[in-house]
Amino acid sequence: MTLKTPKISKRMELLVDLALDGAPFWDMCCDHGYIGLRALESNRFTKVFFVDSVKPIVERLSKLIDQSPLQNQSEKFLLIGSKCEDLDFEINGTCVIAGVGGRTIMSILDSLFKKGLLKADRILLCAHTDEILLLDFLNSSDFSKFYDLQNTIETKEGRRLRKIIILYKK
Repeated sequence: MTLKTPKISKRMELLVDLALDGAPFWDMCCDHGYIGLRALESNRFTKVFFVDSVKPIVERLSKLIDQSPLQNQSEKFLLIGSKCEDLDFEINGTCVIAGVGGRTIMSILDSLFKKGLLKADRILLCAHTDEILLLDFLNSSDFSKFYDLQNTIETKEGRRLRKIIILYKK
């Protein structure tokens, strides 16, 4: 059995398209890993990091990759079974946090920022809830001293408009 390329939404595809070429790609709260898998298949990034706190999800993703042509690229990816807030890695390149609520995103960014680990040149966020609260956090906290809110893009997913927030390191 080989891994078939998962069908992903236009929103997920756009998150990969907006990432910086030739740099690491972080798929935080990766869930099934579809965004990270698309990033890995694109061959545009130096390394793809899949991070999720749900160990069975990470184990399933590992088995899927092991049964795919991607298995020969083990130096090109890393699976991390951990809460994003608990990471001890420097986050550089592009950091994507999508598919979770705005409060969760704020918690992740705040934790990584306070530990001095958030060094990403581009951050792509797509919250399922609490977007206004997230935008207030990005504009009013110490965070705004280091990152500019460059743009937001709305994309339709089913009947819902999803907002992608694009941040650049100052």
